[in-house]
Amino acid sequence: MRFNASTLKTSTIGLTSRIGQAMSQAVKPYKTALWVMGLLLLGALGLAGYNMYQNANMKNELIALNLEKEK
Repeated sequence: MRFNASTLKTSTIGLTSRIGQAMSQAVKPYKTALWVMGLLLLGALGLAGYNMYQNANMKNELIALNLEKEK
């Protein structure tokens, strides 16, 4: 524990800035992991959407082929 007893109320150790730097360094890997997970999620959603689009097209083509076959 440290008490600031100077008349100017300034700290000479810089403890607050050191704690701030330590916290930002501790959180940085988690921020990177969060970005990577977000990008992976976005890619998976895009792939799922593309797959659904292709599935709908194949279903329409199958219906068209069955109609031609019946004629």
